[in-house]
Amino acid sequence: YKKDLEDMDRLAENLEASLKRAKTMEAKDALLCLLEAQEIFTSHLRRLGIYTSLRQSADTTDSQTNAYMAQIMKKEARATKSLVAIQKYMAQIPNLEEVLASDDKLTDYRFLLLKNKKQVSHLFSEEMEEMIAKMNLSGGAAWNQLFEYLTSTVKVDYKGEMIPLSAVRNLAYDKDASVRKEAYEAELKAYEKIADSIAFSLNNIKSQVNMLCEARGYESPLAMTLEESNMSKKTLDAMLAAMRKYMPKFHEYMKAKAELLGHDNGLPWYDLFAPVGGMEKRYSIEEAHAYLVESFRAFSNDMADMMD
Repeated sequence: YKKDLEDMDRLAENLEASLKRAKTMEAKDALLCLLEAQEIFTSHLRRLGIYTSLRQSADTTDSQTNAYMAQIMKKEARATKSLVAIQKYMAQIPNLEEVLASDDKLTDYRFLLLKNKKQVSHLFSEEMEEMIAKMNLSGGAAWNQLFEYLTSTVKVDYKGEMIPLSAVRNLAYDKDASVRKEAYEAELKAYEKIADSIAFSLNNIKSQVNMLCEARGYESPLAMTLEESNMSKKTLDAMLAAMRKYMPKFHEYMKAKAELLGHDNGLPWYDLFAPVGGMEKRYSIEEAHAYLVESFRAFSNDMADMMD
């Protein structure tokens, strides 16, 4: 782990060196060179980031893990200048579509490269992007870390015992109605301890999003999010329309569940996840594997193969 952390500096330098080499190559070879350097750096960064994030999730108060995450974020910020320069260089290659079609390997990257070309119009200079990445460490990213720290460390006073928030949330699925209700009330009471700090964190996170959205020339934060999520507004509207169309069925289910649990005026929040009915069957690892692969196979062979 420590060696991989040190290697990030070398791989970041390789990004810059690869860009210099690419500028002496034909377009096809330049793209392959840059994509390889990007992939090596990004996969390395993500493995380190994911592992460290999992350690943080296990214990958000572990100062050593938090220090490692800070190192990773700083190293990533320092590489931003090279990554942006590479993205801009690839986007300005003439006849990009023709170059991509000329090589099977590049064809696999067509979506990524065309997306890069579209996003370049929203980028600042390499130096400015690097500055934004570095300032984010003490801006939005820091507020996000505070948000996660507060929500993961707040303790809930449940029946005279201080338990984690995650533990009391799990009681929403308890078979005993009184347990569900008492746990819900204890949960709400615990939020009072961190409400102001959470609101302050969220306001500053969204303030940064709004500021960058406007500066980058996006119509709205939604438009920026849709582009980053590879989704069109038309697709989002279709999804929301389908949800609205079938919402009455969802309401019918909730009303029926309320009646089943003995409520006269709709379903209280604390009974939203109350178990109804029962299932005694337990699946072994092998049975679960077979069931998932078979279910996905009816929908998509590619997804079934991935699940397998």
